[in-house]
Amino acid sequence: MENTKKETDLEILFAAGAAGIAGELLIVDAGWGLGASLWVVGLSTVGLTLKGNWKASQNTFTQFLFIPLFVLAICLGWRDALFLKIATVIGLITALGLVIQSTQTLFLPKGVHVPGLFTSGLRSFFGFTRYLKSDVDWSSMNSYVDKSTTTSVLRGVFIALPFLLVFGVLLASADENFGMLLGGMIDINLTKLPGQLISVVFFAFVAGVFLYGSLHKLKARKQSGSKSQAGLSMLEAGIVLGLINLMFATFVLMQMGYLFGGVHYIEHVADISLKQYTRRGFFELVTVAAIALPLLMGLLRFFKPERREHILQFNMLAGLQIALLLIMLISAAQRMMLYTSAYGITELRLYSSVFMIWIAFVLGWFGWTALRGYALEFVRGSAMVGVLMVIGLNVMNPDGVIVQSNLNRAIGGKTYDEDSLKDLSADAIPIAIKALPLLHGKERHMVFTSVNTYRKEQGVEGWRDWTYSKHVADVEVKTMLINIQGRVPDN
Repeated sequence: MENTKKETDLEILFAAGAAGIAGELLIVDAGWGLGASLWVVGLSTVGLTLKGNWKASQNTFTQFLFIPLFVLAICLGWRDALFLKIATVIGLITALGLVIQSTQTLFLPKGVHVPGLFTSGLRSFFGFTRYLKSDVDWSSMNSYVDKSTTTSVLRGVFIALPFLLVFGVLLASADENFGMLLGGMIDINLTKLPGQLISVVFFAFVAGVFLYGSLHKLKARKQSGSKSQAGLSMLEAGIVLGLINLMFATFVLMQMGYLFGGVHYIEHVADISLKQYTRRGFFELVTVAAIALPLLMGLLRFFKPERREHILQFNMLAGLQIALLLIMLISAAQRMMLYTSAYGITELRLYSSVFMIWIAFVLGWFGWTALRGYALEFVRGSAMVGVLMVIGLNVMNPDGVIVQSNLNRAIGGKTYDEDSLKDLSADAIPIAIKALPLLHGKERHMVFTSVNTYRKEQGVEGWRDWTYSKHVADVEVKTMLINIQGRVPDN
C-alpha cells in the first residue's frame, strides 16, 4: 500500500534527522573508515526501504544501482590510501546521483531532454530546500504523531537515563576499551557543541537531498517557449567543430612520426630526449580530451537542426573530432607507457592513466549513444563505468601496485620513484615489509624508516577509523618488529 504524503514527509524528515546524528557520531573527527562505511550503508538501506513504499519512483534499474552503493561503502572500510578514498567518495556521489536521476526519468514524457547527474543533483538540492520551506505541512505534523506513544517513549527514556549513567560508569571502569567506546560516543563538550550541531545539520541535509530526490518528482525550471529558445544552427555548430577539427587534425598529422616511429624516431629523428617527449605531452593531451568532451556535449545539447541532413552533417563532424581525440589519447598512452617504463609509477601517473581510460570510453560511448539519440544511455553508461572503475581501483590496490613496481625496480637496479617508498599508506605496508629481505643499503634503510614512521604516526585510533588495510598493516608491523628484535637494518 502506497504511503500518504504526510506519512512520507514524516519518514523523510525522521530518516534525515537520524542520518545527521549518525554522521556526527560516525564520521566527524574520524577518518573515512568503518564509521563512514556504516553511514553510507545505513543511508542506502533507508533509501531502498523507502523506495519500496513508493511504487511510482522505483524500477529494477534503480534498485540495481544500490548494489554499487553498498560495494563502495564497503571500500571505505577496506582501503587506506588518501587518493583512493577521494576516488571512492567521488564514486559514491556519482552513484547517489544516478539513483536520483533514474527516479526522475520515470516522470519524464518521451522526447523530453534527459537531465544529467549534475542537473538532477542540483534540482534535488533546491527541491529539498523548497520542500522544507513550503511543502511540508508542519502544522499538521503534531496531529499526525501519536502523542500517547511519544509520551511513553519520553517517560521510558527518562526512567532509563540515570541507570544508564550509573551502569556506564561502572562498566567503563571495568573495561578500558568499553570506556573508550562509550567516551567517544558521549563526547559532550560545550565548546564543540556549535560545530557538532552544524555537522548534524550538514549530514541531515545531504541525506534529505538524496532521499527527497530519489522519492519525489523534481520541478524543473519552466522554459520560456520553444520558438524563442536559443539554439545553435548548423552553420554555427559547423564552424566550431570544423575549426577545432582542423587544429586537432594538424596536431595528429605531426604526431604520426612519434606514434609509429617509436623511441628511435624520438631520440634520433626528432632529436629530443625521451624525458622531454613523455613529460611534456601526457597531461596536456588528457586535458584537451577532458575539455573537448563537455564541449561536444554542449554543442549537441543546444544544436537545433533545421533540416534532416543537418543531423548527419553534425554527426560526421562530431564523429571526426571523437576519432581525432582518441588518436591523441593513444599518443598520451604511449607517452605514459614510455615514461613509466623508464622512471617507474607514481600516484599521479597511475590515477591520470585511469582517468584517461575513462575519458576514452566516454568519448566512444558518446559517439555510439548520444549522437544516435540515446542520451539517457550515454549518461548512465558513462557514470556506471566510472563507478565500476573506482571499485576496480579498490580491488587493484593502487598504492600496493605502485610500491611493488618501484621495489622491483630498486631490486633490479633500475631508476625508481623514491617518494613512493617514503610515505607509505597502510595499503602498501605489507608489500614493503615482504620486500625488506631482498633490499640492501639505502633502499633497505629507506623502506624500514618508512614502515617505522607509519607505526609511530598511527597512534591510538578508534573503531570509526578502522579499515581492513590498517588492521593487516598493524599485524605485519608487529610481526616485523618481533622478528628483527629491535635491530635497525643497515644504512
